[in-house]
Amino acid sequence: MVLEAAGAHFTEFEGRRYLDYHAAFGPLILGHNHSRVNAAVHAATERLDLMGIGVSDIEIELAETITR
Repeated sequence: MVLEAAGAHFTEFEGRRYLDYHAAFGPLILGHNHSRVNAAVHAATERLDLMGIGVSDIEIELAETITR
């Protein structure tokens, strides 16, 4: 069980720290728990009341970006 992940490492419940060589259990480019990604997700979730229910402005923007 992973308790913490940051950058290229994660720490399990007994305190052992591992380098994520597999790179499939988190973001491949920025690493785990990147502060800018966390801030962007936090800002996006504050804009939405309900995620996954109905269509929000963020979902429309994403759809338009994908179709371009």
